[in-house]
Amino acid sequence: MKKLPIIFGLFCALLLLSQGSFAQVTYRIQKLTNGSYKASMKSATAYSGSAAQISNSFQFTVLIPTGSGTIQNLTNMILSGGSGVTTAPSFGFNRTNAPSVNSSKDYIFFKLNNTPQFDIAVNTEIDLFTFEIAGSCLGNLDLFVNGTTPTPVGLNAGNNISIVGAGPGNQYTTNYGTSAPCAVGNPDITIALSAPSTAVVGTNFNYVYTVSNDGAISTTGTPITLTSTLPAGLSFVSGTGTGWVCSATGQNVTCTSSNVIAPSASNTVTFTVTPTVNGTFNTLGSIVGGGDTTSMNSNTVSTTTGCTINAGSLTRL
Repeated sequence: MKKLPIIFGLFCALLLLSQGSFAQVTYRIQKLTNGSYKASMKSATAYSGSAAQISNSFQFTVLIPTGSGTIQNLTNMILSGGSGVTTAPSFGFNRTNAPSVNSSKDYIFFKLNNTPQFDIAVNTEIDLFTFEIAGSCLGNLDLFVNGTTPTPVGLNAGNNISIVGAGPGNQYTTNYGTSAPCAVGNPDITIALSAPSTAVVGTNFNYVYTVSNDGAISTTGTPITLTSTLPAGLSFVSGTGTGWVCSATGQNVTCTSSNVIAPSASNTVTFTVTPTVNGTFNTLGSIVGGGDTTSMNSNTVSTTTGCTINAGSLTRL
């Protein structure tokens, strides 16, 4: 009769061990070559369907050097319509700067705004989201380690993930990539201008502006403004570019955009103009905005390019 409690106790112990095997989700933070950072996870157990739903108690806590710039361009890596994705995540974050228990770090708490559901493969890295730090950042980004990293008083600090199929509780255990070096830099927008060398009076031609980001991180999504003053003898017809809105007042043309331009990427803006007289036309362009604070261009003019229409090739019709 005494064997039953022993067997029952052994069964319960095995059940607890089995449940404990579910509770093995690990986190990683890494720096990418474009200067952004990527948050990832691995699970020791596979989940699919409704068992793969993740509670909005999720938290991914990153510590960055105190005084670092703003978090920008937080981008979900698990997209709607992807394989095994029923509900795509919606990520957000909160920030606490220099808490007294760890004043050399600012705490960034990445969180879920919903309860996503996507298939989780066993021991396979799943990329969750990417983000950037605009402005200064000197040192390393560190992942919070539950039970080790100082916890600010009154804050729900730490890492947390609760997967429906694993049962209640926090399935996060540790990190497999604990830190990443700061990406030092800013967006640095530049401008180039091209045009034909000859034109005909009364016939339209195009100025093509190329707006590039030569910086270490993407532009911030704040407005970028391109301005140009057309010389007398040129009549503005139109200005076009994906995500750009252009208007003209007299000879002054202004185009604006809130496009996010990644490092080494560019936008093009095309001005169509009509020469109304013979002459040589020198047109200048300037660019400002997008979070560019580099001292090289004082955040006002990135670069200026002149374009001359050959007077000898202009003929009156």
